[in-house]
Amino acid sequence: EAAKDAAREAQSRRRLRAQARFDRMKAGPYLESNAVGEQWIVIPSAWFNPMAKNFWNQVDARFSRRDKAWVRVANRPYDGKSYTPAQWLRSLRRKFFEFYGDEIERAEKIFAEGGVYRPTRQSLHISPAPDIGRAGKTEGGT
Repeated sequence: EAAKDAAREAQSRRRLRAQARFDRMKAGPYLESNAVGEQWIVIPSAWFNPMAKNFWNQVDARFSRRDKAWVRVANRPYDGKSYTPAQWLRSLRRKFFEFYGDEIERAEKIFAEGGVYRPTRQSLHISPAPDIGRAGKTEGGT
């Protein structure tokens, strides 16, 4: 009986951790200010995706192990041009959901059915690498 209780408790903890990771991924990138007034773009990275990793590196984001997220100073110039924090956020949110949109939908269905979502590397490699063009720059200069 004690073993069954321990197994149920462990399963409950796994489900809560998986749900927390899913909630962060579903919310997507956001702006955050630090103590000295700089604005950072925080890009959650609870699920590994090599295409996303390459893109975040391309736009000068760095990985924070503590936060399990990619971060980038929002007002740092890119390729000699400056963009507002709102422009960066809009562009990176669009890219984020291109990388993870299908995975978020799959996870949502599994959680809705009472399951626990565990992404696999194969599930994150379904679509071919997107044509990212010029990182951080899309229509309207964002």
